[in-house]
Amino acid sequence: NRHRDDGIKEARVRGYDTVILDDGLQDYKIKTNLNIVCFNQKQLIGNGLILPSGPLREKLNALKNVHIVLINGDKDDDFEKKLLKINKDLEIYYSYYNPVNIGEFKSKKLLALAGIANPENFFMLLEENNLNINEKLIFPDHYKFSKKEIQSIINIAKRKELKIITTEKDFFKLNNFKLENLNYLKVSLEIKNKEKLLSRINKIYD
Repeated sequence: NRHRDDGIKEARVRGYDTVILDDGLQDYKIKTNLNIVCFNQKQLIGNGLILPSGPLREKLNALKNVHIVLINGDKDDDFEKKLLKINKDLEIYYSYYNPVNIGEFKSKKLLALAGIANPENFFMLLEENNLNINEKLIFPDHYKFSKKEIQSIINIAKRKELKIITTEKDFFKLNNFKLENLNYLKVSLEIKNKEKLLSRINKIYD
């Protein structure tokens, strides 16, 4: 597999050249084999409006061209019914984040830092696992940190005797600075009925 900075992942699946696009549904010049849309249960469709007035990139009617919906969170029958009214053939799956290294942060006073689209999801995951967040720092999605800025945060955390915890996405952006005392919560995305979903994807290559 090979990742590129433009949101494209190139891979070999069962001997076929495969390109996986992140946020590629709005480019109608691209001929696709499988369209997957993801929702987070904590936000779902928000106010139902399209950017910049709301979180949606397209109207929900665009789900007519989607094959699979993956919802991160608990089963939501009402939301499922809403989606299936638009496209009765949608296959709906659920997932959740399983913290892998949560033990590293137990009994620690934390400074939590996030520069992602929905930082509250990260903070809620920490709180759901009973971590002690003393301070939160929120930055915009795709924020370009400076080395001086991050070093200042590290110094503040050290002075207040806080352990820094950030998202995996933020960590690997910040890791380019080669600074110490940056830690991230590693999570594993667990998909319910995973084998059924993989079977569905593999059918493309049959």
